[in-house]
Amino acid sequence: MARTLTVIDINGEDVTHLNASIDILDEPVCMNLGVAFMPFMDEEFLFLKEDASPDSTFGVNKVETELVKFLYQIRKKNRLKDSIEYDPYTNPYALVTRSRIFIGGKIFSSIDVRYSKEYSDYTKKNKANCSNIKKDTLSKAELEKFNNKNISSTYISIDNGKIKIFLPKETLIGVNYFETLYDFLTNGSRTAEAVKYGEFPDLDFYELATGNTKLQNGCWLTKDRKSKNDTWKNACMYIVEHKLQGVIAPFSQIADFYGLLKEKVAQSKHKTRWLKGAYKLVDALNIVDGGSAFVSNDVEIILNELNIGICDYAITQFYDLFYGKYKNSPLDTFDKAYKWDLSFVQHEQGSVALPIYAKVSKNTIEKFQNMADKDGQSGWHGATGIFNRVTPEFDDPWNGKVTDPQFRIDLPMLMLWLDKHKPTIKDKNSPFYGKVDKNGYLLEKYKKIIRKYEAK
Repeated sequence: MARTLTVIDINGEDVTHLNASIDILDEPVCMNLGVAFMPFMDEEFLFLKEDASPDSTFGVNKVETELVKFLYQIRKKNRLKDSIEYDPYTNPYALVTRSRIFIGGKIFSSIDVRYSKEYSDYTKKNKANCSNIKKDTLSKAELEKFNNKNISSTYISIDNGKIKIFLPKETLIGVNYFETLYDFLTNGSRTAEAVKYGEFPDLDFYELATGNTKLQNGCWLTKDRKSKNDTWKNACMYIVEHKLQGVIAPFSQIADFYGLLKEKVAQSKHKTRWLKGAYKLVDALNIVDGGSAFVSNDVEIILNELNIGICDYAITQFYDLFYGKYKNSPLDTFDKAYKWDLSFVQHEQGSVALPIYAKVSKNTIEKFQNMADKDGQSGWHGATGIFNRVTPEFDDPWNGKVTDPQFRIDLPMLMLWLDKHKPTIKDKNSPFYGKVDKNGYLLEKYKKIIRKYEAK
């Protein structure tokens, strides 16, 4: 006898789109595993193995690393015009949707890989010609099988569908997952820089990705960053010196990068404070790396894109501080530093963030607003705990909106320069109306609210 269970949730992640079920046998069964699994090796069955190691819940976990490695192997085989061996029984990620994967300079909200088997004999290896990578399209009926509205009908087909890679739709904020991964797998120019620089899990992975056996400039291993050694520090400064963008993305990497730059600023004559605030916020968002049950997926996409976009802009600005026009003319007065910080935040919340917010759905904005207001702290997207210690709430007493770029400029500037910044007041509906003195500075009763979040 057996019982059948439908899988709807794995570690807080909705997996109903996989249409997965588990048959539980009441009697013990003794059988060779290869023989036992053979009848189930088609696209309707799913086998999962959870990694219970402590590291698997943080950052780019082992599951994601193995998937990224497999994609790099396909990329290398494409470059060599060679075939890759794959095993539908044991190869990574057959029918398992993986989320939050950093590759080609983007963080993918999900990747779903499926295989077709050439041989029914499980002892024989299947091969896919990686020089034959094409765009293909799911029929309406095929798309409905996913039961997931976020899956794109356009997918990557390797060797006439022997390996299929399904990706999310292009986001409202313009992230085209298909074009990014297709360019990556076919050794295109769009992702070439992101592949060459940044962090790699180990030397074997680095050699697979770059063909080099020794670390080159602008590259480091995960262990280098965790130990904060000179290899990592020198590589980070190389990235700044050469203004390399799209090579640092996960929150943990950007937080450590900001932490290093913060130390460099402290050791210099520059008095800018931007990094003090940015480091605290991004460091608090480390929990999102590798996927989080506390932040819904659509909000994560916004956070990731904002994080990457702001970091890429920050690299150009810190080039100016350490290698460019401010190298020998430092921001050595509070007035100079304040003006530089203000210009930075205005660009960050205008040119970088504004197009992203403008394209986000109303539902996602509501979730993001709840987070900023610190509402629903025990709810599904209750990542408010992340922000509790780094930012004041948006609603009380300001009634600030996440879609208001001026409020998104004034609030962080007050956190950086509480006694120097004058918030903008356009009319009676402005968040800071009635909260400033005759000189335009925030009243002391309101300064007290922000003071505990002040970046020092």
